[in-house]
Amino acid sequence: MADSYYYQGDYIRHPVLYELSHKYGFITENVAEEALPNKLEELKEHIRKEIRKELKIKEGAEKLREVARDRKSLSDVATIVKKSNSKLSELHNELQELESQIIMTQGQTVTSPTAANHEHDPVISMHTASITSQDGSKFANDLRLVSLEKQLNIEQKVKQGAENMIQSLTSGGDSFPSRNNSTSSRKSSRGRKT
Repeated sequence: MADSYYYQGDYIRHPVLYELSHKYGFITENVAEEALPNKLEELKEHIRKEIRKELKIKEGAEKLREVARDRKSLSDVATIVKKSNSKLSELHNELQELESQIIMTQGQTVTSPTAANHEHDPVISMHTASITSQDGSKFANDLRLVSLEKQLNIEQKVKQGAENMIQSLTSGGDSFPSRNNSTSSRKSSRGRKT
């Protein structure tokens, strides 16, 4: 019973590490907090290897698509590419979750100089520990905010580009038929000359 409680606590503290380590067969039970960054990096490298492997599978399937001629082969290759794309998407999401966990772990393990100087005073060390953990979560939130701002800028540029394209097509649509009409009238006049 105590073991299951410990594992539940371990899951609550580091859910990403717990889930991904079990998925990929890494042993992470009873991992000390000091060894946690190393385990996270090992898992990150393993996921990167999986991504590289899946990219090779996808590349091979796409080469097969180029030489395949019959419908069955093309269908099989399309299925392989589709599965590979979904697996790659899943692996990229797992890698992002893991990198977020690494950032959060690094933010929590950063010690301020005041915390190191006042470890013997329980009141001060408790206060600086709360500041450090708040700074760590603030750091993670700041990183997330920067990421979201970049994504928003990209989305706004895409939106602006789409609006420009729509505007040029609607305004250009009026001028294009006149060119097409003059081209078609030249063609018809050529037809009359012959």
